[in-house]
Amino acid sequence: MLLRIFSDSKLTTAFLIFIFAVMLWIPGFLSQETGAFYFPVQPMPFYRAVADILAENVLLTRILAFLFLLFQSFLMVRLNVKFILIRQRTFLPALIFILLCSFYFPHLQFSEYLFGSLGMLLILDLILGSYKQEPDSWKFFEAGLVLGVTTLFYARMIYFIPFIWIAQIILRPFSWREWILPLAGIFVPAFILVSVRYLLGMDPWQAWNIFYDNLNSFQFSFNFTLSYIIIAVYIFLLVLLASGYMLRVFQFRKIYIRNYFLTFFWLFLISALLFTFLTRFDPGIIYVAAIPVAFLISNYFINAKRSRGNRLLFGLLFLAFLGNGLNHWFEWIG
Repeated sequence: MLLRIFSDSKLTTAFLIFIFAVMLWIPGFLSQETGAFYFPVQPMPFYRAVADILAENVLLTRILAFLFLLFQSFLMVRLNVKFILIRQRTFLPALIFILLCSFYFPHLQFSEYLFGSLGMLLILDLILGSYKQEPDSWKFFEAGLVLGVTTLFYARMIYFIPFIWIAQIILRPFSWREWILPLAGIFVPAFILVSVRYLLGMDPWQAWNIFYDNLNSFQFSFNFTLSYIIIAVYIFLLVLLASGYMLRVFQFRKIYIRNYFLTFFWLFLISALLFTFLTRFDPGIIYVAAIPVAFLISNYFINAKRSRGNRLLFGLLFLAFLGNGLNHWFEWIG
């Protein structure tokens, strides 16, 4: 019943997802604690500008963060419609994406992480759209430009440069110009920032110091309560199940679908490696990893056999997140 409702593409389904998202974010709306204005090091320039404008209005920042997340979930649906990733129009990727980004309550707030996932969604739109285009596509310059701008909000997005190159290998015939174009795109916003600082009489090299400090700041902490661990383990098991299904049907999919999902696989793999090793459990990487995971799980529930077992799995997913929210209020388990 729940799977049939949330896998639809009707406006009523979108409204139900909105209501459920509001329910998940209620603890965030009511909390007065925020890390939106706490900076262990000086933040990246664009995020600092946004934070200064919001001027420590906690409720406003949480409302904006919620709307930001809803907008990104809309982009998830748009990607599916545009590139026919799941073979039918559905709001399910939006729901899964919201769940993955909202189950850990300390992160229900405004942060630079939201800009990272938004930037990656725009980059994916450009990269997937380059498939079958003429050689020397400028979409990779545009992808680099988006990555460069996103880095000025959230520095660790710079680590996803290899992902753009890997996507080129998967989706495009080799062209040395297309390998240089992303670097040129990344360079443009950095050059503009340094030039503006110089013209305003500011130290242009301080921008590099800020960037370096953001890459090397590792002050992250997670509250590993039992309810969060249960959610994480269940999502991991669903990823394994959905991956097994994808391996079984992979050879029967159209070539462009196979290439798209292979691109998603590398995005997930790079995100997992960055999260575990290079960034030392930076929560912002989770927002990026949520994109391929949401499409993978959605593809399984939409295209796999609508058996009683799969309906039960989806129901348990829904109930797990609902129970996690209730546990936050009543503290049934640690």
